[in-house]
Amino acid sequence: MQQQYDAAVVECESAARDHGHAILSPWYPVDERLRASLCMECGKMVWVARSGHEEGWRVGGGALRQCCPGEELEEGLAPPS
Repeated sequence: MQQQYDAAVVECESAARDHGHAILSPWYPVDERLRASLCMECGKMVWVARSGHEEGWRVGGGALRQCCPGEELEEGLAPPS
Protein backbone atom coordinates (compact mmCIF):
# COMPACT_ATOMS: atom_id res chain seq x y z
CA MET A 1 0.00 0.00 0.00
CA GLN A 2 2.91 2.39 0.72
CA GLN A 3 4.11 2.00 -2.87
CA GLN A 4 0.70 3.03 -4.20
CA TYR A 5 0.64 6.06 -1.90
CA ASP A 6 4.17 7.06 -2.92
CA ALA A 7 3.29 6.71 -6.61
CA ALA A 8 0.18 8.88 -6.16
CA VAL A 9 2.24 11.60 -4.42
CA VAL A 10 4.81 11.57 -7.23
CA GLU A 11 2.02 11.76 -9.84
CA CYS A 12 0.33 14.61 -7.98
CA GLU A 13 3.53 16.63 -7.47
CA SER A 14 4.50 16.14 -11.12
CA ALA A 15 1.10 17.29 -12.40
CA ALA A 16 1.21 20.33 -10.10
CA ARG A 17 4.75 21.16 -11.29
CA ASP A 18 3.46 21.03 -14.88
CA HIS A 19 1.19 23.94 -13.88
CA GLY A 20 4.09 25.88 -12.32
CA HIS A 21 3.38 25.00 -8.67
CA ALA A 22 6.03 24.28 -6.03
CA ILE A 23 4.46 21.75 -3.66
CA LEU A 24 5.57 21.76 -0.01
CA SER A 25 6.82 18.69 1.77
CA PRO A 26 5.89 16.98 3.97
CA TRP A 27 2.36 16.07 3.08
CA TYR A 28 -0.05 16.62 5.95
CA PRO A 29 -2.31 13.81 7.20
CA VAL A 30 -5.87 15.12 7.25
CA ASP A 31 -7.30 11.64 7.82
CA GLU A 32 -5.93 8.11 7.50
CA ARG A 33 -7.25 8.14 3.92
CA LEU A 34 -6.45 11.75 3.00
CA ARG A 35 -3.15 13.64 2.75
CA ALA A 36 -2.77 17.22 1.52
CA SER A 37 -0.09 19.73 0.64
CA LEU A 38 0.11 23.33 -0.60
CA CYS A 39 1.94 25.29 -3.24
CA MET A 40 4.67 27.46 -1.66
CA GLU A 41 3.97 30.25 -4.15
CA CYS A 42 0.19 30.64 -4.23
CA GLY A 43 -1.25 28.34 -1.56
CA LYS A 44 -3.34 26.17 -3.90
CA MET A 45 -3.93 22.71 -2.47
CA VAL A 46 -3.26 19.22 -3.79
CA TRP A 47 -4.41 15.97 -2.19
CA VAL A 48 -4.18 12.23 -2.44
CA ALA A 49 -7.05 10.15 -1.11
CA ARG A 50 -8.57 6.70 -1.07
CA SER A 51 -12.11 5.88 -0.10
CA GLY A 52 -13.54 2.98 1.83
CA HIS A 53 -11.67 -0.23 1.25
CA GLU A 54 -9.91 0.93 -1.92
CA GLU A 55 -6.23 0.21 -2.09
CA GLY A 56 -5.43 2.73 -4.81
CA TRP A 57 -5.01 6.45 -4.18
CA ARG A 58 -6.61 9.22 -6.26
CA VAL A 59 -5.11 12.67 -6.80
CA GLY A 60 -6.80 16.05 -6.96
CA GLY A 61 -6.80 19.67 -5.95
CA GLY A 62 -6.79 23.15 -7.41
CA ALA A 63 -3.09 23.08 -8.21
CA LEU A 64 -3.77 20.32 -10.75
CA ARG A 65 -6.32 22.43 -12.62
CA GLN A 66 -4.91 25.96 -12.57
CA CYS A 67 -1.54 27.50 -13.35
CA CYS A 68 0.38 29.02 -10.47
CA PRO A 69 0.16 32.82 -10.36
CA GLY A 70 3.14 32.84 -7.96
CA GLU A 71 5.49 34.90 -10.14
CA GLU A 72 2.72 37.41 -10.81
CA LEU A 73 2.01 37.62 -7.06
CA GLU A 74 5.70 38.26 -6.32
CA GLU A 75 5.91 40.93 -9.02
CA GLY A 76 2.81 42.63 -7.60
CA LEU A 77 4.39 42.73 -4.14
CA ALA A 78 7.77 44.02 -5.32
CA PRO A 79 8.54 47.65 -4.50
CA PRO A 80 8.44 50.01 -7.51
CA SER A 81 11.80 50.50 -9.21
